[in-house]
Amino acid sequence: MTSDIYIMLKQDALIVPPGSFDQESLKKVDARLENYTKIASTYPNLNIYIYYLETLPFSQYHPLNKYFAKADQGQGFEYFQSKLPENIQLASMPLGGIEGHLKNYYRTDHHWNINGILKAYNGIFDLISKGKEDFPEKLPSTSLITFPEIEFLGSFARKTLYPVKGDVFIGYEADFPDCVVKDQALPGDYDFRDEYAAGNYPTTAYTDHYGAYFGSQKGLLEFICETQTDRNILILGDSYTRPLVALIATHYHQTYFVDLRQNNDFSLSDFTENHTIDDLLIVSDYEVVFMDTDQWMIEP
Repeated sequence: MTSDIYIMLKQDALIVPPGSFDQESLKKVDARLENYTKIASTYPNLNIYIYYLETLPFSQYHPLNKYFAKADQGQGFEYFQSKLPENIQLASMPLGGIEGHLKNYYRTDHHWNINGILKAYNGIFDLISKGKEDFPEKLPSTSLITFPEIEFLGSFARKTLYPVKGDVFIGYEADFPDCVVKDQALPGDYDFRDEYAAGNYPTTAYTDHYGAYFGSQKGLLEFICETQTDRNILILGDSYTRPLVALIATHYHQTYFVDLRQNNDFSLSDFTENHTIDDLLIVSDYEVVFMDTDQWMIEP
């Protein structure tokens, strides 16, 4: 009752309340827009992409919108989209109603599930491949793997201890190119997809299967892949973004992923001085894309 998390009883889904759209929100969005404008003008030869995930708190579909006078209802993104510089390419994954939320996001966790992840991958592929000749083809259709012994009780379930039914946990298989993966220059796997596929995973309640399966890192994550291209990309994002990195890396020679929460002193000028990149992709929800001015401003 003190968690600030609500339950949709019929859907057996835990949700957070709506986000706000007010003068303070507008100031934050304007600050982020100014930041993007500066990045675009400072790096005119860099292809800059934003892929926005519409989530329930900042959508018109939140069932509690009518009870919150300042509920965002999608207004923040509409404003952001209308003011974004034209030389930044933007695409989004609309929620499409409560049904879209329940299909693409977990009921017990704030993250998205495999349906949302693969849907976003297809959208991002269309975004970053447009107008590029000889861009590596999209990964063939992935095979889904259901882990029947796992009842996934995610972050909302862990925080509330509400007796909710767990989510079905589903992973995937795909024909990936050979890649060397490094975290802070140290080679490793940095996810447990292979272990899960082999049946080696915990089944205890409240295990963070999302973080374990899709992976994590402590600093700069790098994929060096044997692909038919010499293009490089820098991806900025958070735990929503992390499952996408291995998929996007199949289209580049070198893929860099930076979570600014782990890299507080990140500077784009310092990074580009030491790394060659052709594309910059920012992908996640409202906080990363346009709302959070404390953590997600990009230092030029």
